[in-house]
Amino acid sequence: MQPTMLRLAILSFLMSGGLLAARDSAKVDKEAVQTYALTSENVRKTTEVLRVANGKIKADPKLAKRIRERAAAAEASAGDAADELNFTRMGSTMESDPVLRQALDQAGISGHDFALTLGALVYAQLGLLAQQSSGGKPVAGVNQANVTWLQKHLPEVRRFGEQMKENQGLMEKAPARPRTSGATDAEPEKDQEDKDR
Repeated sequence: MQPTMLRLAILSFLMSGGLLAARDSAKVDKEAVQTYALTSENVRKTTEVLRVANGKIKADPKLAKRIRERAAAAEASAGDAADELNFTRMGSTMESDPVLRQALDQAGISGHDFALTLGALVYAQLGLLAQQSSGGKPVAGVNQANVTWLQKHLPEVRRFGEQMKENQGLMEKAPARPRTSGATDAEPEKDQEDKDR
């Protein structure tokens, strides 16, 4: 897994629209992710969710715009906690989105397990990078079992990374919402299609 995978994983959180939560839940969320065990089955299913979602976005590029808008709305509702990445909230937000819920169901994984698998992959990558910079010695606070799993399952992680990279590209291609005076990030303006309804 390349160092850019971390950036791709973080960018993919935007797909869910559920990145952010209150600060008091951040510690619990981090512990849940760090103790979550990576398995081939969950990584395969998480990869499948991304593949299905990517296919739906390719078929209807407006989906990416809608997902980005939901992410902006979630960020605005998080208020002061906007800097907290919350995998647990991401899972529940994914389950509330009809398109992403369908991708989860098709892959046979819950939004909760998707988010924790994604988070565990991010933490395992960070752990591996920390170990490499410390001369290969295990680093405190790192789930060593997940780092070991990551090293032994690089082909699976690469397939996951390919879907993440594709998702990032699709999300970046989503048209930005036009602004008029008075529109803010917290309160995005309705697009013309919504106004015509």
